[in-house]
Amino acid sequence: MEDILKLGGVLATVIGVPMLVVMLVGAIGKSIANRSGRRPSDDLVAELEQLKDRVQQLEDRESRVAELEERVDFAERVIAQGNDRQLHG
Repeated sequence: MEDILKLGGVLATVIGVPMLVVMLVGAIGKSIANRSGRRPSDDLVAELEQLKDRVQQLEDRESRVAELEERVDFAERVIAQGNDRQLHG
């Protein structure tokens, strides 16, 4: 049960952190652009692009976590079937 809770925490982090970063990146970029009334600097644009790339990497990991979660569920079912057989067999 603890493993499932840990996996749930990891899954929430993997999903939540990228969403937060995307929201922050967008808000920061808009704020800077509005404040200065001009286009953000090339350094800032490059940094935003790096953050977008990092968010994409984290989103890609979501599918990997989902796959691993399915494998854990399968392993738990196999173990439970083996335990049932030992108890009833």
